[in-house]
Amino acid sequence: MKLRTIAMGMGGILLAASCTNDVVEEVNMGQEISFTTRMTRANAVDNVDALKQFRVFAKAEGYTQMFIDGEVAKQGIVSEGKRIFSMDHAYHWPTGTNSIQFWAYAPTDPTKSKDNDIIKFSLTSSGAPNITDFTPASYTAAAASAPVNSHNSGVSHEDLLLAYTKAQRANGTSAISLNFEHALSQIEVRATIGGDKNTQLTGNKYDVKVKGVWIANVKSSGNVTFDENKNNKLSWSVGSSKVVYGYEFDTPVSLDHTNSGLLVNNDNAKSSLMLVPQKLDIWDISKDNNTKEKNPDDGAYILLLCRVEATHPGAEHSGNNRDLVLGGESTHIHQMFPVKDGESTFNDKLYGYVCVPVSTEWLPGKKYIYNLEFCGLESGAGIYPPENDMTDLKLPDGNGDYEYVKTIPADSGKKPGDPVLTDPIKFSVSVSPWDEAWKDGNEGDIPMK
Repeated sequence: MKLRTIAMGMGGILLAASCTNDVVEEVNMGQEISFTTRMTRANAVDNVDALKQFRVFAKAEGYTQMFIDGEVAKQGIVSEGKRIFSMDHAYHWPTGTNSIQFWAYAPTDPTKSKDNDIIKFSLTSSGAPNITDFTPASYTAAAASAPVNSHNSGVSHEDLLLAYTKAQRANGTSAISLNFEHALSQIEVRATIGGDKNTQLTGNKYDVKVKGVWIANVKSSGNVTFDENKNNKLSWSVGSSKVVYGYEFDTPVSLDHTNSGLLVNNDNAKSSLMLVPQKLDIWDISKDNNTKEKNPDDGAYILLLCRVEATHPGAEHSGNNRDLVLGGESTHIHQMFPVKDGESTFNDKLYGYVCVPVSTEWLPGKKYIYNLEFCGLESGAGIYPPENDMTDLKLPDGNGDYEYVKTIPADSGKKPGDPVLTDPIKFSVSVSPWDEAWKDGNEGDIPMK
């Protein structure tokens, strides 16, 4: 039997008898518990002002019941240069408790209870927070059967932030420091034409126009555990279901000799891919032609809807029967890709699908930029995608005046995995931590009221 004191009203004292330690009892020891927060890396949520709310859990030493059980701290006013977040209840240190464990996560839906929130939060047997069945925000089961260009662009993806700390009362402060970690991987795709603007590569001046871009066969969901005591604090286990992320552009993007952003994270982009960390399975085109065509393991690749033209100096000349030429007096243009069966007229509204297999391992809190090079000294325009995916992925067939080719010309002699021109696309991947967002004075002092 334990006796605990609880502050009541204007100093009234109540002696309470309890046979268990399940009830967390509080005594007002002065200033309320508050939080200061930090963002370790920059992205969609890059500072305290961008953090609109987060959900808080806390467990006091010696108690089995949660001290704070999933309340939402919401962004409020700025006071004395600090951002204030408020809650509906004021919390103080429990009587006789020397330490409290705190967990927090964002995003959260403040209109829902913790059990019905967009994130499913629980604690493992070791006390580490665990989030189950997480998917990036824009993907829903209802959208899975829709055409690719109508969902999964990433425009509504939200940063998944996790924080943990164990606070000691002996430190003499009630301001609890929460350091949020980014749990997802940020993905960008950029593209360029090889060489430089003053170079005539192999006698051609290439023009590449991109009408859409996707990352195909990416695992869409997973469980993550945040364990402060491990070297790799964030541990992901991913599901088996694979989806496609990306979108069709309203107007084509003409590539130049600088890196053009196709899937990028910025205020003007229609995509902001923050995906579940994972080791991508690759579509293995090193296999013989009888097996590589079908992509049996649903391997991953970057898929581009594009068009390639080559401008030659001089009057029009004849080429092979796959050259569709737009003539001119001083130059003429070859329609290099795509080519449609039965068509012999230059068609500037025709686009086709090419791809680049990838097998990167995405880690939490890292930014991966895929830099694709078209039509350089050692690069071409990609390879033909697997035949089964051209049907199964429900890719767009056209948009207004545009027509998109999904099939390989019957008399081309080529198969999935073969280069559409003479070489595949050359690419590199740059990997970096997200930029530091923390600056002096950017902290948020968050009284829990």
